[in-house]
Amino acid sequence: MNEAVITLSAQLVRQFQISPKTAVITVAAGQAEASARLFVAPAVPGGFRLNHALRQMLHISRIAGLRIRYDSTRKQLRLGPFVGILTLRLPLPGATSGKTSFAAELLYLARLSSKMRGRFFLFRPEDINRGARMVRGWQLTPEGWWQGQTLPLPDVIYDRIPSRRVALRPEMRAFRRSLAEYPTLQYFNAAYLNKWTVYRQLSAVETLHPYLPETVLFNQENLTRMLEKYPVLFAKPAEGSQGRGIIRIERRAEGLRYTLYRGGKYTGRAGTAGELLKKTRRARRGWHYILQQGIPLIRYNGCHFDIRVILQRNGEGEWKLSKRFARVARPGSNVANLSSGGRVEPYRTLINHLLHGNTERISAMDSTMRHFCTAVAEVLAESACFGEFGMDLGLAPNDCLWLIEVNSKPRKTTETAMSRSIVRNTFRYPLAYASFLSGFPAP
Repeated sequence: MNEAVITLSAQLVRQFQISPKTAVITVAAGQAEASARLFVAPAVPGGFRLNHALRQMLHISRIAGLRIRYDSTRKQLRLGPFVGILTLRLPLPGATSGKTSFAAELLYLARLSSKMRGRFFLFRPEDINRGARMVRGWQLTPEGWWQGQTLPLPDVIYDRIPSRRVALRPEMRAFRRSLAEYPTLQYFNAAYLNKWTVYRQLSAVETLHPYLPETVLFNQENLTRMLEKYPVLFAKPAEGSQGRGIIRIERRAEGLRYTLYRGGKYTGRAGTAGELLKKTRRARRGWHYILQQGIPLIRYNGCHFDIRVILQRNGEGEWKLSKRFARVARPGSNVANLSSGGRVEPYRTLINHLLHGNTERISAMDSTMRHFCTAVAEVLAESACFGEFGMDLGLAPNDCLWLIEVNSKPRKTTETAMSRSIVRNTFRYPLAYASFLSGFPAP
C-alpha cells in the first residue's frame, strides 16, 4: 500500500482534541510534511505508528525515541524534535587532540545528545538537500563511529561553526539566508558578535552604564580625546577574539607607550596619537578597531585576571549561569586569554581570596553578577536568537564589576577540575534549549 497512514491511540486523539471526523491530516517531521490517512486505535505502543510510505515521505527510518505533538495553529501533527548541530567537518571519532579541543566538544555533544529523546545529529553545509527538504545527518554509533542517514531538515539548528572568518564568508552568509525560507526552522547562535555593535546595544540601557567601560571607534580624534581622560586605553579589533590584535596604550610624561598582542608581545613608543596610529597601521590592517577605557582592576597574586561567565538558556528557555571561572594572565601580561598563556583558576578560590572569605560580600557579588549577566543576555537576544554567551568580567576596588567582552560562541572544555555535572550541563543546556525551540521541551 502506497498511501501514507498514521495511526494514533484514542488517548492521544482526545489529548490533542482532534475531531473524530478527521480522515486526513498533515504530518510534519522537521521541515518535511506529508498528508496522511488518520486511523484511530484503542491502544498503540508509544501512542502512534507510521506506515512505511509515510516514513519514506518524511525521511524517517524509525520512530523509536521520537515524540509527537499537535500544532493547533497549523492543524498538523509534528514528530520530533529534529535538531541539527552545524559544523564544518566531522571530528575523527578517535581524536586525541586534547580534552579542550573543538573536536572533543563535538564528540561530547554527539555522545550526550544520543541519550536524549529525538534526533540530534551533526551535519555540514554540503550535507543539505534543500529541494528535497532533507539532510545527511551524522550520529555516533555505540562503537564510536560516525553513521550517516537521511533525515528531514531539522526543526532547529545549533550553529557550532568554530571560525569567525569562515562564518563571514559570502557562501556561509548565503547558506544561512537560504534557510530563512522555512518558517518553522529555528536557528540559534548563528552570529559572531561585533564589539562596537554590542557596546551600542548595551549602552542604550541606562541601568547597564555603571558596568560598561567608555568605548568609541578608534581614530586619531577619539584617541586624542580619550588620552586626555584616561591614562590607559585598550584598542581592540571589533570582530577579534582570543586577545589577538589588542593594543594597550599608556599615557606617560615622555609620550605614549604601547604594547601589541598579535602572535607575540611587541612594545613601542610614540610621541603623539597620530604617530601611534602610523606605527600600528600595519598590525591593524584589515580590521576595524574600537578604543576602550582602561579600568584600574584589582589583581590576583600580582597578576591580571578576568572572570569568565557562561550563561545559557535551559529547556524552558530561561537564562541560567551554568559555569564561571577565572582566567589569570601570566606575570607581566595584561591579557588573560588562555590562548595568550593565561591559566584557569576556580572562581570560588579566587573570589574567597580577594574578598577575604567575607560571606556577605561574596553573596552580594554573586547576586550582582547573575542579575547583570542575565540583563546583558536579554538585551543582546533582542536582535538575534542566542542560546549561550561567554562574558568576561573585570573586578575593580569596592567590589565593582566591569564588562570587558561578550562572546556568542564560548568554548567549552570536556575536562575540568569542576564538578562533572557542571561540565555536562554546559553541553546539555543548548541541546535542551533546541528541544524547547522545536516545541518539544526536554522532559
